[in-house]
Amino acid sequence: MGVITRFVDIVNSNLNSALDSAEKPEKMLRMIIQEMEEALVDIRCQAAQFIAEKKVMERKITKLTSQSTDWHHKAELAVNKEREDLARQALIAKSECENEISEIQAQLNVVETSLAAITNDASSLQTKLSEAKQKQNTLMKREQAAVVQLHTRRQIDSSKLESVSQRYEQLHQKIENLESQVEAYDVTSNPSLEEQFRKLEADSKVETELQELKAKVANG
Repeated sequence: MGVITRFVDIVNSNLNSALDSAEKPEKMLRMIIQEMEEALVDIRCQAAQFIAEKKVMERKITKLTSQSTDWHHKAELAVNKEREDLARQALIAKSECENEISEIQAQLNVVETSLAAITNDASSLQTKLSEAKQKQNTLMKREQAAVVQLHTRRQIDSSKLESVSQRYEQLHQKIENLESQVEAYDVTSNPSLEEQFRKLEADSKVETELQELKAKVANG
């Protein structure tokens, strides 16, 4: 029963409490499941040995019972034939068979008790193993959900950043357009200094030609 002793703390432990107090419950859960699976393998091996021993003992008891019955018939036959000496020997052989049957039966009782106990412990451990695997599945689903939520939030943050960037670009473009319009207005409404001088020069040339033309007409 050493196998059961080693793992009785696992069978009787509160799995949820152990996981809640663990720093890394996923890692601890994997270790617990591994230990339980290894324990079940050991338990089943030991149970198989008990079953094999039980069958051997039962066969011996069956054989000895048959021999005991046979010696009893031989003792009766010897008595009927007035062979008391042979009857006595037959009864001694019968008694030896019965004694051996008692010894084997006592051993068989121990094996059957042990087998019943180990079967019960294996059932309890299997229940705990199923519970642990369900807990592991729950933790895996929670972890997957957390990853999806984190990815979604990152996408949302990225989308927000992209939207802000687009609005900034639009505002920047609008400002540039306004500045261009202002510059265009300044160009059309306020002539530059060079243009003003060119206009003066043109006006002066026209005036000169006009005076020359007037003088020529007067002299003619």
